[in-house]
Amino acid sequence: MRISFVTFAAVLLPNGYFCRLFSATNLPSMLLVLVGIGGIIVAIFTLNKIERQAKASENAITLQFRPRLAIRGITIHDWNVAPHVGGEATPRIEFAIVNAGASVAHIVEIVIQTYSGDSLPVPNLEHDASIGDFALAPGETAIRHVLTAGMVATAIQWLVGNQRLLPKDDIRSRVFVAGIVRYRDDVGISRSTGFFREYKPSLKRFVALSDPDYEYED
Repeated sequence: MRISFVTFAAVLLPNGYFCRLFSATNLPSMLLVLVGIGGIIVAIFTLNKIERQAKASENAITLQFRPRLAIRGITIHDWNVAPHVGGEATPRIEFAIVNAGASVAHIVEIVIQTYSGDSLPVPNLEHDASIGDFALAPGETAIRHVLTAGMVATAIQWLVGNQRLLPKDDIRSRVFVAGIVRYRDDVGISRSTGFFREYKPSLKRFVALSDPDYEYED
C-alpha cells in the first residue's frame, strides 16, 4: 500500500496532525482524556462486579427462604354420588397443597395414582395423568382432586360404606394414594414432594405411610 507524500506530511511531519495532537500544549488535555477512558473502564468492571455480588446475595437469600410444599388433608368425597341417573358413582379424592416455605413455589406438575389391595403397592408414577402447573405464594393453599374409577372406585365404595362387613383379607379392604409434586423455586432449582397415604375409615381420611422413598419433602 502506497502512502502519498501529502498524507505522510500531514501525519508525521513536525507540523502534522499527530505531532500537534501530542505536543506539549495538548498533553494535559490528552492525559485528561486517557484518565477519563480509564475511569470508564474501571467503572464498567466495578458495576459488573457489584451486579454479580447482588445476584449471588439474592440467590443466597432465595435459598435460605425457599418454598416448601406439603400435602395435607387427603379425603374422599362423592363416593356414593353418580354423575347422572343410572350411572356409577365416581369417588373423588381431594387434597390440599400447602406452601409452608418463605418464597413462591412454581409447580411444574402433580402426578397422582390410586390403588386398592390387601398389601402395600409399589408406586409407579411415570405414566399417570398429571395435574397442570401453577404457582403458590408463601402460606397459600390450593385444593386439587383426582377422580377414581374401576376397582379403586369399587374399593372406596365398599370401604366407606361397608367397612364392618369386609373381611380383613378382602382385596377391597385397603385403598392407597401416591403422588409427586414437582416444582421450582425463584432461582430455578427443581424440587419435589412425594406422598404415599392409606385411607383409614375410622379417621375418614388418608394417613402417611412411613416410606421415605415415597413420603418426603425435598
